[in-house]
Amino acid sequence: MSKRYEFLEVKNDRYAIWYLDFGPTKRNKIGCYKIIDLYSHCRKYKYAFRFKPREGQSQEVSDSLIISNAIHYFNKEKNVFSGNRSLDRA
Repeated sequence: MSKRYEFLEVKNDRYAIWYLDFGPTKRNKIGCYKIIDLYSHCRKYKYAFRFKPREGQSQEVSDSLIISNAIHYFNKEKNVFSGNRSLDRA
């Protein structure tokens, strides 16, 4: 049986959040969120992995931080570091 994403919620009346559980695993990744922009005409989406919480942090706090960071950086372009080389050098 193939695994499918399950609908969780809609945040800020704009982002639909779906979740896929990886099942029992020994790794730190325990699931994946698929966040879909409902306002976009082409329905853009991003993935955010769900990890085991850090020491002294609850799973709920960890999940909310993962989702809020993914939404915050949803439409931002990646900054590419191209090195310290100057174009003046010969």
